[in-house]
Amino acid sequence: MSLFSSGKKLGASLAIAAALAMAVSGCNGDGDSTKSVQSLGGTTVVVLPRLLKIWDEQIVGSMGLAGLTVGLILLFISAFWPHAALVVAAVACIVLGEGLFDPSYNARLSMTVPEHKQGLLQGTNQSLQALYRVVVPLAAGAIYTYNHGSVFAIAAVSLGICLALFVRLKPRTVAPSLTAVS
Repeated sequence: MSLFSSGKKLGASLAIAAALAMAVSGCNGDGDSTKSVQSLGGTTVVVLPRLLKIWDEQIVGSMGLAGLTVGLILLFISAFWPHAALVVAAVACIVLGEGLFDPSYNARLSMTVPEHKQGLLQGTNQSLQALYRVVVPLAAGAIYTYNHGSVFAIAAVSLGICLALFVRLKPRTVAPSLTAVS
């Protein structure tokens, strides 16, 4: 089998995965395919509540970051050894990882500030996420033009560093206040 034909199979499997994600996002009408796939797959509805009964947000969030890292490593491998099973496993790890990490991260984040500062914190968090959603694709596109696999390697290494920081850093937990103070 030549690289060209295996590349076609990999491209076809990516196209099918993208079409399924778009179809699922159209089902609930919110336009965010990642969140729709997570909800439909049951990550945030079925898996997350059960895991939170056993472990705290830090451990569940760490499991999510580990899943994201594994998914990106599988995508890196699939860039040089194209196989549809690798792509499917990578997508499953990424969806599961993001479904576990996002709610855990937001829960830990909200515990770090008093109640009257929650809006400021969440607004800042959303602004940083919006900035990342603009900058990261531009940088990834520039890196991809030089080597199509290195973008996944860089992302996996970055997530590995984030995982180490997420595990080590303990946020200060602020006790909820009874009255809002400005």
